[in-house]
Amino acid sequence: MDRTPPQLDATTLLQHIEQTPALVAVGMRAPVVERVVERPEPDRFAVLLASPDDGARHVVEVQLGEADEDQVLRALSHWAVERQRLPDLEHHAAIVAERIPPHVARAVALARRIAPIEALELEVEEREGMLALQAGPVDPPAGADPEAELASALRLRHFLESLDPADPLSARLMGPRPTRLGQREV
Repeated sequence: MDRTPPQLDATTLLQHIEQTPALVAVGMRAPVVERVVERPEPDRFAVLLASPDDGARHVVEVQLGEADEDQVLRALSHWAVERQRLPDLEHHAAIVAERIPPHVARAVALARRIAPIEALELEVEEREGMLALQAGPVDPPAGADPEAELASALRLRHFLESLDPADPLSARLMGPRPTRLGQREV
């Protein structure tokens, strides 16, 4: 018998994260929820986690359903703002969704070249009438997809160009802008 996975809504997911922040904290021991940022879309929100040990911060962009590259850019943008707000602390970013498609996993891998960011995929099960949630890291598939990587690189570069020039992250732009596979602007 084929079972339909249980439905998860943003309110329920946020309650789970507030009760168990380690669900979405990569490598962070005993995190606490410092702040929740609501988004206009009902299926999206961000959570700022803090480590009581060293004050490190994790910006976690959560989206129900399938992740997209916009979610990666929101996480990077929020991460950059937090780095400017609290420059003496360590900062990390993560995206969390019920499904991380291969092109988004590749975009996260590309973004790791400039920022500490992870992708976590949620698994939702129903056990004895209650929802059980787990989140695990997602790595990009082994096969290369040059066209998808180029598109992601261009979006990431556009994001970096939009940053304040005083932000050290904007200085990570290197070389001419790629225009087509194998060619660059001169």
